[in-house]
Amino acid sequence: MLFRFNLLKIVLLIDLIGSILCFFLLYLKFNSYILIMKKIILLVLVTLSLASFTTPDGAAFNIVGRWKGSDKKSVGFIVFQADGYAYFEENGKKIGGKNFEENGKRASMTYKFKEMGKMMHIDIVVKIVGEKNSNSLLGIAEKIDANSFKMQLGYNNVRPKTFDKNETAIFTRVK
Repeated sequence: MLFRFNLLKIVLLIDLIGSILCFFLLYLKFNSYILIMKKIILLVLVTLSLASFTTPDGAAFNIVGRWKGSDKKSVGFIVFQADGYAYFEENGKKIGGKNFEENGKRASMTYKFKEMGKMMHIDIVVKIVGEKNSNSLLGIAEKIDANSFKMQLGYNNVRPKTFDKNETAIFTRVK
């Protein structure tokens, strides 16, 4: 927003300078210079206007990486990989990823990420090899900053509507 405010000041200043130059040149009756100056001013204004519309207010949130999570019960890690797989780590034990064992069966754990402004949906999907159905933990998350977010997962394929302070974990990016 600050960038757009400064851009507006620059555009108004250029417009003022252009107007003064146009009146000065008109006074001196140099019609060809006025046409050239108008074209230059128009080009500058169009360029600056387009730049203001294409500049995003904030960069997209990058979920890929290793995140340290803590809640009232424990501390653990969740890793979101660029290839769409995810896994949890707690006390040195890894659960999830492309290939792991769940109740004696091979399985994989993926994630789905949807950003909606400050809020996000993060879904953890566990698929048992050879079975048609998958189990999902549907989650809501909220950005705190570029390197942290809070998240709450729902169970039985139900997404939470609001954050419950007893069920919400804070995650920070591990560098």
